Amino acid sequence: MHFFSMGYFTYDNIVGIINKKDNNLLDYVSYLHHTLSCIGSFGAAYFGGFLGVMGASMYFTEFFAIFNNIRSNMETHKLENTKFYSFLGGFSVLAFVFVRVFLINYIAFFYHLPMVLKVDY
Repeated sequence: MHFFSMGYFTYDNIVGIINKKDNNLLDYVSYLHHTLSCIGSFGAAYFGGFLGVMGASMYFTEFFAIFNNIRSNMETHKLENTKFYSFLGGFSVLAFVFVRVFLINYIAFFYHLPMVLKVDY
């Protein structure tokens, strides 16, 4: 999983550089984000253990970026007035709340924290 993600982050950087149209600060933030994620994925794969589990759990947040990318493509092709576009918007909000608010906190407090503190519930 970590090596697949490293490939995805590298691919996304290359596509972003090829398709770059203007000198936008957000592009550089995205490149930095993907580069650091690639380095973190390598570290998680190499060291494993707590770092590996933490890295793998963070992939849940990246998975739902697919729906935002689909919406962005629909916007590019002027398909904002479709029901599917609205559905993806609502689904993205629900997925964001579920994954970034509930799931990540659950994993952090009930799996990672006991692992660090060596506490068994």
